[in-house]
Amino acid sequence: MILKLKLTIIHTFLIGTLLAHPWKPAHYIIVDTDGGLDDLRAISMLLASTDIRVLAITTSNGVLDAETAYIKVKSLLKGTYHEGVLTGVNNSSSVKVKNCKTAITQSWGPEIEHEISMLNAVEVVNYIFKHSDVPITFVSLGSLNTVKMCYKELSGLKERITKIIWSCTSPGNKPDFNYSIDPDSYNWFLEQNISITKVDNRCPELIYDDKLVETLSSIKNVFSDPYVNSILETKSDFAKSPGVELLSLYLHYPDYFSPDTSDIFSVNRSNPVFIYDSVPEALDHILNGETQKQQQVLESFPTDKSAYQVDIREIIDVTIDKYGHDEWISCVLTNELHRHLGIYASIGAKMGTRAKEYFGTGVDEMEIITYAGTTPPFSCMNDGLQVSTGGTLGHGLISVDSEDLKLPKAKFTYMDRSITISLKDEYRKKIESQIKELVIIHGLDSNIYWELVRKAAISYWANWDRHEIFDIMVIQDIQ
Repeated sequence: MILKLKLTIIHTFLIGTLLAHPWKPAHYIIVDTDGGLDDLRAISMLLASTDIRVLAITTSNGVLDAETAYIKVKSLLKGTYHEGVLTGVNNSSSVKVKNCKTAITQSWGPEIEHEISMLNAVEVVNYIFKHSDVPITFVSLGSLNTVKMCYKELSGLKERITKIIWSCTSPGNKPDFNYSIDPDSYNWFLEQNISITKVDNRCPELIYDDKLVETLSSIKNVFSDPYVNSILETKSDFAKSPGVELLSLYLHYPDYFSPDTSDIFSVNRSNPVFIYDSVPEALDHILNGETQKQQQVLESFPTDKSAYQVDIREIIDVTIDKYGHDEWISCVLTNELHRHLGIYASIGAKMGTRAKEYFGTGVDEMEIITYAGTTPPFSCMNDGLQVSTGGTLGHGLISVDSEDLKLPKAKFTYMDRSITISLKDEYRKKIESQIKELVIIHGLDSNIYWELVRKAAISYWANWDRHEIFDIMVIQDIQ
């Protein structure tokens, strides 16, 4: 009986270990922002990181009014292609509004329509709790008003939020903007005896000097661009000093900070010994999405040209620069799995990468229904979908629609919200025309045919931008 019990425990442990996901991020977070310049940097870092999952972003009054901040956030999400990240607004009048001119004029991304529907912040948080079972960290970049409202209006929230992290200096003892705009919320948490992790938003030892700006400018992606622009395009001296983005740094590198218990309230303050030498490399890792290993067998994915066949070498640098490492890795692995370099296989990899990007999610977190059937050429897309999303047959996350109509299209569902992504007709027709011509001239069994298909596939891989070739349609969203 004892032996049987031991075997059962061992078996349960092994199954749990096997089912545990090796790519699980360290933090699942909800972020509240008041639209400050440094908030733009902080959120850019959080969205870029592979070790952080941003489940939702809420906006509240403070540096900007909540609705203006909401527009800023939606603009950033559009510019980083994370349009599907849930966003809500809390325009509580109990929080003071500064409407800082510098913050108002700062661009967060491409322009969007100002007449857009705005979801309520508490409803968005409630939706996240109903549709996820992960431990959640609430990150407040402005006041504590939004998280207080959620605690008061949503039952059981205390058990779901494992930590509240707040950007502040030293509330109640020294002047602090995030405290001063709504001291009542902070005092409420004290009365409720709810713990708050505080991160100092000042670091006199760190400034955005030429060396650090050069490091940031060399990254050149959709996350670093708004970060750098907030430094170079802003004339205010405030732009040259870090603020709440130190909280994002803290989430990744807590050892860079030391608890300061000399004050009435303990605050995690940046450690100059770590900060001065380590921040450039740390920011590079975060904004490049290199805070978590993505490979399961390889220590790092090869980009050395000698590792690739001759006709692939010439597209490596330009393709990675244009579309990122994630898409590159997915396309390479897809074509190795596919056992020949296929056009629709790579399109499937690009489509799956775009779906992850849209929802701001990682691998194995979406359910997929593919409408590409089980017959080539469209069905080749299914290999790319599985590789890029991790939603493989083995994980039970992908299925093939049984309808007779076959299309280069798939449905992606994340936390009960669904979109379809399909290849635009103009691109589909271009492939069909080219393949038809090759079949007529050379025949399917000709080596020349397959050589020319490979050449076409390489061209499409290198030149077709996943942000341009697909139509995205929202078919189920938060009500």
